[in-house]
Amino acid sequence: MGAQMQPGNYYGHLKDAGTSETPKNVLYVWMRWEISSAWDGAAWKPIDPIVRDTVLYLSDDAMPYSEPKLRAMEFNGDYGIPLFAGRYTADGATLVCKHKPSIKDPTRNFDEWALEEWGGSGSFERERAPANRIKLLNAQWKNNQANAKKPSGPPPPPPKPPLLNPRPAAHYDHRAAENPSPADDLPF
Repeated sequence: MGAQMQPGNYYGHLKDAGTSETPKNVLYVWMRWEISSAWDGAAWKPIDPIVRDTVLYLSDDAMPYSEPKLRAMEFNGDYGIPLFAGRYTADGATLVCKHKPSIKDPTRNFDEWALEEWGGSGSFERERAPANRIKLLNAQWKNNQANAKKPSGPPPPPPKPPLLNPRPAAHYDHRAAENPSPADDLPF
């Protein structure tokens, strides 16, 4: 998808998204970004716009990592027509480009693009995921979200630690009583 970029931070706007399947039948959500600026270490510098993709895999092993990222992006829950929070299209987001060695040819690198807020993914040609697998993903998402604990605001403050000595110690007079009672006559 274009010339290899230098590793670093870039700024772009979300332009499109979809769900596809790898040649090994692994489903994933892809997000297409139009990149318009690069961070030079001190400021954002405009660049000729380029298009790059980020992906989140949806396999059983990947879902514990992908689902919180989708939730944070305010995913609409429809893998057939995935939509995300408007801030990604209107305001944009910072993306990170890293170089990763190719599995097929370790002497070659490819760009791996990810949102700065969640990290790592690669890109390749894709075909739309089958409708029956999208339907299953939609049902799983709805079920998981129905069972997910929804944040109701900031967490409560931690409880106050218990007092080490909640009441003052009794004062004991260790001197012998002037008028001992029979109960004071202890057998030792």
